[in-house]
This record gives sequence, structure tokens and C-alpha cells, in this order.
Amino acid sequence: MGAIVLWAWQSRPAALAAHWHGLLVPGVLLSLLSLLAYAARFRRVMRMLDLPFTFIDGLRIVSFAVFCQFFVPLGAGAELSKYLKLRGLAPERRALVSAAGIVLEHLLGLVALLMIAGVLFALMRPFAIDVSITMMVGCALMVVVLAASVLLRRQGRIGLGARQVLARLGAHKRDAALVLAWSLLMHVLLAAAVHVGSLGWHIGISYWQILFVLAAASVLQAVPATLVGVGLADVAGAGLYVALGLPLAEALLLVSLLYCYRLLVAVLGGLWELDKARRLWRDAESKVRMNSHLQTSEDTDLP
Repeated sequence: MGAIVLWAWQSRPAALAAHWHGLLVPGVLLSLLSLLAYAARFRRVMRMLDLPFTFIDGLRIVSFAVFCQFFVPLGAGAELSKYLKLRGLAPERRALVSAAGIVLEHLLGLVALLMIAGVLFALMRPFAIDVSITMMVGCALMVVVLAASVLLRRQGRIGLGARQVLARLGAHKRDAALVLAWSLLMHVLLAAAVHVGSLGWHIGISYWQILFVLAAASVLQAVPATLVGVGLADVAGAGLYVALGLPLAEALLLVSLLYCYRLLVAVLGGLWELDKARRLWRDAESKVRMNSHLQTSEDTDLP
């Protein structure tokens, strides 16, 4: 990835790529707002499984998950970190209920992505592909059904059968709708961050095209194969930008911009977790010193 970014950087005119511009600042702010929407979505999904926690806890969990996605091989650390954090917040609950919540979040997130990509594809027809609306909707429904079947099989393995899952979704229709709304807002803000950042480089692509690419490529995030945060979604995103008519260098710049936004979130999540660990360490040291002082005092008072 580093070699590709370096090539893209050198292949652009100096006035375009080797140039920091002020629009990256609002782009960063929009990407951070997208993170807030992500935390709200995660918290709402876990509420559906009776795993409540504060918004700050949700923000800490998802930001640290992004950190682990970058720095744990093959991207497995993101889901593992979520699971361990949930276990720490609710150790009294069944362990695998937390895993069920993570799977449910992915399913509802997939539905939101297919909604965005499907609607934009139907309205924009970005590629010269002779595909009917009926066929496109049918393919999208097949993907959702397959994802749902995988979810229900995993739920069955952890002791929550299909009936229980459907009953849970039926009892939390409002929460499910809010999860979809938070997902839509998350992707809308992230696409806005990329679009604002691209304006300073005068890349000829519209906001709606960027949103379509991000939604369509993000479907592949379910594949747990990443290296330092680069996964199949990034490769697919670059390919979709090229298919929309962008030169490869510009496509890689847009993908790299999104990568940098995610890397910033990863760094913030890692620093936040490090600060928490340092405070816990200081508290533990203080207790040890206090206990040692009390023990010394008791020994001194002995006749």
C-alpha cells in the first residue's frame, strides 16, 4: 500500500497532490462525526440484546476496534476487541450474547449499505450495464437472505435460535430502524469527508458518486482479510473510482484519503485506551503504596 500511495503521489502534479489544503480540516471533522454515528449505532444494537452502556463507552469501544483493525494481523482484532470490551462491561451476561450482538450489527449494517448502493445505482446508473431494476433488487435480497442465514446459524450455535432472533427484532422494531438510520448517517458523513477533502485537489467526482463507491465497496468489509488497515474494500473502492472514469492516480488518492481518516481514528482510539491503562496502573500503584503504608504503621504500633 505504501508503494502504491507513493506512486500515486509522484504521478500527480505538484499543485494538486503534493499540496496540503485547508479543506482537509473540515474533512477530518466530518470523519469524526461519522465515528460518533458509528458509536451510536453500536450502542443501539447492543441495547436490542439488553447490553446497555453509555455513549462514551460505545465511542471508546468502536475507536479502539478501529485501532485493532489496523495493528492486529488480518483484521481479527477489531471484532475481538469489541467482544472483550463488551465482556468487561457486562461480565454477568452470557459470553456469547456479546458475539451475537456483533454479528447482528454487521447484518443491519449490511442492509444499510445495500440500501444506499442499490438506490444510488438505480438513480445514477453509474456504469453502462444492462441490468434491470428487478434483477438488481433480487440480487440485493439474495445477499441479505444469505447474510441472514449465516447470522441465524451462528445464533443457533450460541443458543439463540432463529425464532428468538426474529422475536427480538420484532420486539425492537424502533431500535432496528434507528440502527439503520445511524448507519445511513455514518456513511453520509464519511462520504462528505472524502468529498470535501477531494475538492482541494479538484478531482472531478460528485458527492453521490463517492457515497455510492463507499457503500458498494464497504460490503466487502465483512471479509476479515486486512493488512495494516488495508482490506478488500479499499481495493474495490479504487476499482470503482476507476470504473467511474477517474484516473488511477486520483482513485488511489481518494482511497488513501479515506485510509488517513480511519488511521486518525485508530490513533485516537489507541491513545484513549493507553490513557485509560495508565490511569488504572496509577490507581493500582496508589493502592499498593497505601496498603504498604498501613502495614508499616501497624508493625510500628506493635509493642
